[in-house]
Amino acid sequence: MVSITQTLENWTIPHKLWKTGAPLPTPLLESATAVINDQLYIFGGFTFRWQATKDLFVYNLEANEWTKLGEMPTPITHINAALDGWRVWFAGGFVGNHPGPTTDAVWQYDAIANSWKEGIPLPQPRAGGGLQIIDGELHYFGGFAADRDTTCGEHWSFPVEGGTEWVEKAPLPNPRGHVSSITVSDRIYAIGGQHRHDTNPIDVDSVHVYDPLKDTWLELASLPEPRSHFEPSTFVVDNYIIIIGGRNNQNPHLLSEKLTDIFAHENDKLIDDFPLQIFLALKHSIKGSQYYTDLIPKITVYDIKLDRWSEFASLPTNLYACIANVISKWLIITGGGRNRHNNVQCRTLLNQSLIDVIKTRTR
Repeated sequence: MVSITQTLENWTIPHKLWKTGAPLPTPLLESATAVINDQLYIFGGFTFRWQATKDLFVYNLEANEWTKLGEMPTPITHINAALDGWRVWFAGGFVGNHPGPTTDAVWQYDAIANSWKEGIPLPQPRAGGGLQIIDGELHYFGGFAADRDTTCGEHWSFPVEGGTEWVEKAPLPNPRGHVSSITVSDRIYAIGGQHRHDTNPIDVDSVHVYDPLKDTWLELASLPEPRSHFEPSTFVVDNYIIIIGGRNNQNPHLLSEKLTDIFAHENDKLIDDFPLQIFLALKHSIKGSQYYTDLIPKITVYDIKLDRWSEFASLPTNLYACIANVISKWLIITGGGRNRHNNVQCRTLLNQSLIDVIKTRTR
């Protein structure tokens, strides 16, 4: 049997296989997300002009409908969601519009009651760190300190039932923020991220896995390239971790003419002073002009068993800090920015072929 990673590389998804779902009620990026009862929940994030929101939206795939369920306690960004049944945990983050202060606040959302409960604060303010739950304990690691810039490696855990304080654990190797994380079986994966936040950020390709029984981190195969800003678009299908979009500011690449905006929605916010469309126009009108971007228009797959990354396919457009997950074999991608925090989109893309390919073994 041929490894599926050999069949995934360089696979092109025809535009006709992408469907458009109902658009987000407002453009969003850098939000937190979770799938609960086959519905996609989106918490907070930036809208346009670096405005933070506390809106809570949910997408029903079957009805193709977005609903606003309410609001978070504060407008917040740079948080991740840790799902515990019907409860969702949040810790740290930047509060309010950019550049908002770092917080140590911890919150629990009850999806059944649609209510919020304040938790025990983190030992120190943090933003952009990984948050996962495993064996009844929350784990927070990495992130940015109170100055919004210092990159941290501290790692704390907290029992969700009856816990009274956070306990120090083995620190994250290669300390970084904007780190993507996910739990698979009895391990926590920390993927990519960046050094520093407000001054000269540097994206990294580091990948580590945490064993809670041994309280140790192990280095895994690095990402194909340095990468950050894909935290809300990291999810698992079978034995594969999938990451979508993001940024590589260490090796900008030439913008492909194949990246078209055929899925644009009328409510997308083109607020950039020099939007992507102008760059594309110049590229064609000025001889020799080229536009390089540090955004990554890729879907990348990690084979957990083989410890191997493969570049799977390209997105129909650049997407920075978009929201993505799978429901009933359908890949759902929504929100994100086409030019960093500018050109923020509200379109929703749906694709079933990608999940079918990943689930299929080539014999």
